[in-house]
Amino acid sequence: MEKINVILKIIICFSVLSSFSFENEDIQNISNYINNIKSFDSNFIQINSNGDNLSGNMKLSKPNLLRIEYNHPINRLIISNGKKLAIINKRQKTLNFYDINQLPIKILLNDKFTISDYKIKKFEKKEGIMSIELKILKDSNVSSIELIFENSPVNLKKWVIRDFQGYRTEMYLENTRINDKIDQKNYVIEDPRLIPFGNQ
Repeated sequence: MEKINVILKIIICFSVLSSFSFENEDIQNISNYINNIKSFDSNFIQINSNGDNLSGNMKLSKPNLLRIEYNHPINRLIISNGKKLAIINKRQKTLNFYDINQLPIKILLNDKFTISDYKIKKFEKKEGIMSIELKILKDSNVSSIELIFENSPVNLKKWVIRDFQGYRTEMYLENTRINDKIDQKNYVIEDPRLIPFGNQ
């Protein structure tokens, strides 16, 4: 009986270690995927907690260059030129600046992604999909960001941002192109008050 117990403990221990090993390998694959991104161009569908359904296009280039442009009728444009983050309302001709470090997706803009900068709240892998939910350890205005990938090959398909009030924003990615050349003019911040009406 004692021998059986010992064998069972060995089997359980081996299973746990094997699972831990595969999970570590998957997390390393995710880290490699993010670090290999130099530029990223994707259409998106955004679903907010209140049910709003928005769409548009996102472009980013490392480090810290970003352009998120929403489709009509939303007149919002978000641009980071690497130093400043601007939110522009093209119809109302307003321009507001924010700290780029407040961006929840800053995780994709850094030159190097290091998993130790985050706390892993959850990791799941099933039916060809991997998801990892990360808590940002440094000052942040969001509770966590969850990244959802196809796992063969690894490909980012969606993320979910959760704030401290329990609201969530889901971003579904479509027609993603990685490491294509992106014109740097996309990251120029232009004051909408200075652009002639016909050129907007």
